[in-house]
Amino acid sequence: MDLGEMACEYYRKRFLIETLFKQMKSGGFNLHKSMVQGAVRVRNLILVVALAFIFSFCAGMLLKEQPKETLNEIIRLDKLEKMRPITLIQKCIAKNWKLALDILSDFSKNWDIFFLLSS
Repeated sequence: MDLGEMACEYYRKRFLIETLFKQMKSGGFNLHKSMVQGAVRVRNLILVVALAFIFSFCAGMLLKEQPKETLNEIIRLDKLEKMRPITLIQKCIAKNWKLALDILSDFSKNWDIFFLLSS
């Protein structure tokens, strides 16, 4: 039984990692279209894109907390609950870049506070 529990734990971690790589490849970051070659350059690109993903995800979470009137011009409010934070921030950048800039700016100024409150 111990091996079964351990296998389940590894599978949970694998699922999270695959979700991240899916977002990095086809979820808006288009990592798969990169022409970067060489192990060190590819590693550095993955690190930068992963940090951008985390930053975008957290900004999307903050965006979900905005007043409904603010979000109404970006998305249909009945879809807000099921929308992923990454998708929400991408739509915000496309439709209201000033709001997206405000959210990203606020998040970058309060990066440490966000992570302290969410743990």
